[in-house]
Amino acid sequence: MTEPMRQLLRKETAWYWGVEQERAFQEVKEVLVSQSILAHYNPALPTIIAADASSTGIGAVLMQVQDDGKRRPISYASRSLAETEQRYAVIEKEALAATWACEKFSEYVLGLDFFFVSDHKPLVPLLSSKELAKLPARIQRFRLRMMRFSPRIQHVPGKLQVIADSLSRAPTGLPSEADLMFIGEVEAYAESILSTLPATEQRLQQVIRAQKADEICMKITEYCTTGWPAYMPHLPLLRPYWENRGHFAIVEDLLLYDDRLVIPQSMRLEILESIHQGHLGVSKCRARARISVWWPGMSKTIEEMFSAAIFRKFATTYGFAHTTSSPLYPQANGEAERAVRTIKGLLKKNSDSYLALLSYRSTPLQNGLSPSELLMGRRLRTQLPVLPSTLQPRSQQDLQKVREKEEMYRDNQQRNFNNRHNARELPTLQPGDNVWLRDQKRYGQIIERRSEPRSYLVKTMQGTVRRNRSALVSTTQPKDTAVSTQQEQVQPKTSTNHRYQQVQQPQVPAPQPASFRQLQQFQRLQPATTVKSQATPEPVTQMKTTQWQSSKAKSKIQ
Repeated sequence: MTEPMRQLLRKETAWYWGVEQERAFQEVKEVLVSQSILAHYNPALPTIIAADASSTGIGAVLMQVQDDGKRRPISYASRSLAETEQRYAVIEKEALAATWACEKFSEYVLGLDFFFVSDHKPLVPLLSSKELAKLPARIQRFRLRMMRFSPRIQHVPGKLQVIADSLSRAPTGLPSEADLMFIGEVEAYAESILSTLPATEQRLQQVIRAQKADEICMKITEYCTTGWPAYMPHLPLLRPYWENRGHFAIVEDLLLYDDRLVIPQSMRLEILESIHQGHLGVSKCRARARISVWWPGMSKTIEEMFSAAIFRKFATTYGFAHTTSSPLYPQANGEAERAVRTIKGLLKKNSDSYLALLSYRSTPLQNGLSPSELLMGRRLRTQLPVLPSTLQPRSQQDLQKVREKEEMYRDNQQRNFNNRHNARELPTLQPGDNVWLRDQKRYGQIIERRSEPRSYLVKTMQGTVRRNRSALVSTTQPKDTAVSTQQEQVQPKTSTNHRYQQVQQPQVPAPQPASFRQLQQFQRLQPATTVKSQATPEPVTQMKTTQWQSSKAKSKIQ
């Protein structure tokens, strides 16, 4: 029956709608509404409503399972979307199709238990198990309209949703008067949600501008309009949004999470300061924030904010300076991180935490003294038997020598690390310099150098961040004048082509070594890569070194 129309789908066939195609098309239309396809409604049979939405229309079909187990359609329905409805998010269009289909076939299903099937999986919990207060504004209104029905929401693959999908792509009807009134009702309800937010009109406009300037928010807005990807995005910043994709909606150009504003990165610090006003505590600040704002990890951020505020107060009370390391640079705080790891291991391996800590504090370190001796100048009494004389306090002179020895040990470690990794000095960045942020993979501009070691404040399109010098690559053209430098340790990438080395390293004339061991030590101290310059002398050539080794070998033989 459909062969003349299916011929037009072949690549080698030219498109021509002739008499045969028109006859086949009319025959298909007559069969679809004939008694061989359609069935009479029977309230005793299991009833199914399938609905789907496209970018321009919605379609639905009412079916019943017959005695032979086959599904046969009872009635079809479709209509085009109004201009306002076409701006809905994809999940809102699917919820609209479900509500419209149930109301369209209300004479068949009202008061009965029936199945509603959809190929949009995130819609299932929103119309069944999700709390009403945690739904986006428009979907919340759709859910309220469906409360008079008793559907069992089920998900089916898209390949099994053929009839409803076809009807939504080629709708035959226009929105009726009742449909237009329903649209106005839904929009009025969504706008009422905005009016209840504790924010002025100017503040809402500020949030809209910030969202449009934020890459992540614009990507989420695109997903809401065109549909979310079937699988989790590879970009880590998008994963928490994808996991909560059923909660997002766009109302009056505002990106909302249920009935809360989605705060972009550039405004979060300002919002945190507003939340912290009044110092109400972590729990109350969380509850206050959940009234109107949302971003990924908001609760954890509020908790960290309070922890930082409490520690600052503690440092002020006890009179010590708290120097923080740069964000996303944990190696700058390596000593503290290693201490935390050691204590965690002790607490996991021992049932008595007090005895575990006592053992750690009384065990000698590589310098010969235990942590208790370094802190208090004496040993601690433990479960091990000791002579009373060993528990006497040490003199301050002994402790001072140990501290000097410890400082020398640290200096040697730092020097060996620098030599092993070819650490070099990086130029100091000045306010206004353009840089590339390695972790964010975007450009920024230096605002100022912070008082913390090797730390800079950088302005980017996503807001202001603080980064370590090793995370910043200068893109500003070097000036003719000499640039002051600071001792900062990085691990440069090895390159076999020295022409691409941009940082010049001073070369020192090589002295004539007195022995082969001194030659080896001297070669280890030389930079791994050098850049030739007209202002620096030539290094020792391989020929001179070879001649010296040859003469030294001859002297040993003689």
